[in-house]
Amino acid sequence: MPNVRQIMARRVLAAVLTVECLAGIFLLIGMLPTFPDTDPNRDVLAPIWVGLLISLIVCIVWVGITLLGLIRKLGNWVRASSVVLHILMFAAGAGVLQGIIGTPLVGSVMLLLAVVGFVAALMIRPTEPQPLEGSDPSNPDVD
Repeated sequence: MPNVRQIMARRVLAAVLTVECLAGIFLLIGMLPTFPDTDPNRDVLAPIWVGLLISLIVCIVWVGITLLGLIRKLGNWVRASSVVLHILMFAAGAGVLQGIIGTPLVGSVMLLLAVVGFVAALMIRPTEPQPLEGSDPSNPDVD
């Protein structure tokens, strides 16, 4: 049975993932009308824009699936996914703070969410694997 610390860690992680998913959707909606179709450097900017768009969509889907898995308590992959996700988000936030894209406020929020999400994911203890249906848990040698 999970203790209070683990329950709170799950709630914090769910809140962080929800904010990240909503922020990603907001960025996606804001990014769509910015396609560089009339820019004189369209040939250079269009592939970069498409790459950022695809990356953003993949991130939104990844965060959404992780959030869904956390809500449904599907297993240890949620913890691993959250740890990796927040390590990458920390790197992205550091890049934003260096002035590559975005503003310092956006970079600071990304770093804050990355650290809080990372710590919350680490506080969720892995669960014991459940035996497969029809298998004998007392005999580990028999599949």
